[in-house]
Amino acid sequence: MIPIDFKGKRLVLFGAGRVARLMFSRFPELNVVAFADNDSAKHGTFVGKVPVVQPEALRHLEYDLVVISTGWWESITAQLQALGVAPSRIVLPPKNMLAINNGEKPFSHAPTKALALEVLGCVADFSARHAIPIMLDFGTLLGAVRDGDLIPWDDDIDFSLNDHAYPLFVNHLADLKVALPKPAGCDLDMTVLEAEDLITGVAVTYRNAVGCNAIVPFEIGFMRRVIENGQSVTKGAGPSFIAPEVHFHNVGSITFLGKQFCTPDDALGYLSYVYGDWKTPRQDVTLAEYPMQESEYLETSRTLV
Repeated sequence: MIPIDFKGKRLVLFGAGRVARLMFSRFPELNVVAFADNDSAKHGTFVGKVPVVQPEALRHLEYDLVVISTGWWESITAQLQALGVAPSRIVLPPKNMLAINNGEKPFSHAPTKALALEVLGCVADFSARHAIPIMLDFGTLLGAVRDGDLIPWDDDIDFSLNDHAYPLFVNHLADLKVALPKPAGCDLDMTVLEAEDLITGVAVTYRNAVGCNAIVPFEIGFMRRVIENGQSVTKGAGPSFIAPEVHFHNVGSITFLGKQFCTPDDALGYLSYVYGDWKTPRQDVTLAEYPMQESEYLETSRTLV
């Protein structure tokens, strides 16, 4: 499902990288007239039949909206405004458009939610068995604290681990893959993300097997958090999510789904930092609504386990 504001509009996707290309392929109903990108090596190439142009070409291009399809939304917004693009024509897509499920809501689909709850239980048991402090994070933590459940409109499951715990977690990835449920009709992939010789995250993906339609695809992310300059910073290819380091000096806990899960310390204070009024449910949030910092782009390799 695409936002109503995008329907019938001529769109420029700013960013011609992996995320933008996936969004373009997943939402063929989008009327994309061009990709704009700062990488000169991409200028003059095509995504399907859509050209990739330099940002300066926007001065002469006919379009209605520029959709920022990368995480560097703040600097790109400033760049677009310097090119004369009106703020009203610069938009960010809802976060769920960037997920693997084509904007569908996996946890509003009963069979998918049942699988996701089983996954959560397996991770809790794995965490306890190997003494690895795997913390609930972001929307998964919010749902556990506020609703005692997964949020129906969330699109993934979020975990994080502090830097010192990550090597032990990586050493047991094969054990985790064995422990995770593997229902009939579904494929499971585990991918290790690495940049500059540092494993920055692990993504577990559930998809439908060929010829099956059992679930709405979804991902489980295990982010690496590093303390830098008084902040807990997620590591990865894109801009970093940040939070005060005080929430990650120690690990809290919560009982969720009848299991014990680790959390950031002072989970309520952490949620207030990330979401502000976290007690009021909100849908269709964008990355601009999260506390983030733009960092240097790191080329990321992806290795299947």
